[in-house]
Formats: sequence, C-alpha cells, structure tokens
Amino acid sequence: MAKENRFSGLMGQVGKSKKSDRSALKPTSTSPVKSKSDDYTKLTVYITKSLHKRLKVGGAQLEMELSDIAEAAIDDYLSKRLDV
Repeated sequence: MAKENRFSGLMGQVGKSKKSDRSALKPTSTSPVKSKSDDYTKLTVYITKSLHKRLKVGGAQLEMELSDIAEAAIDDYLSKRLDV
C-alpha cells in the first residue's frame, strides 16, 4: 500500500463530497477580478523565499489576498517616505 501523506485524507474527503457540497468550496467574492479590471495592473517583483513564506502565512492569518497586502505595504512605504 502506498504511503499516505497528510493531505491524502483531505483530498479523499473532497472527492467523496456530493456535488451540492462543492458549492461551499467555491469563492464567494463579489469583487471584480483584478486581472480583468482597468483599475489594476500586474507587477512582478522578486522577493526572498523566506519573505514569500511569511507573506503567505500572513495572508492566510489575515484572510487577505497577497496582492492586497503588497498594495497596502507599498502605499504605506511611499506615504511615509515620499508623501506621494
């Protein structure tokens, strides 16, 4: 028998769920998709792996998208240093 990892049980649960139960797994956000909005632009940055991990953990704890955290941090940085 193949060794199970810690996610095996979770994946089995999802696979066994009824179709009506799966609607609970779908995002319920009513905000516009940022990638299709004229109000947003894509920015690619390079950060250390350790900072990326902290950002992901922080996003999960705060229940925020990583892009929203990054946007708030950049805005705060510029406001404090450049008054922009």
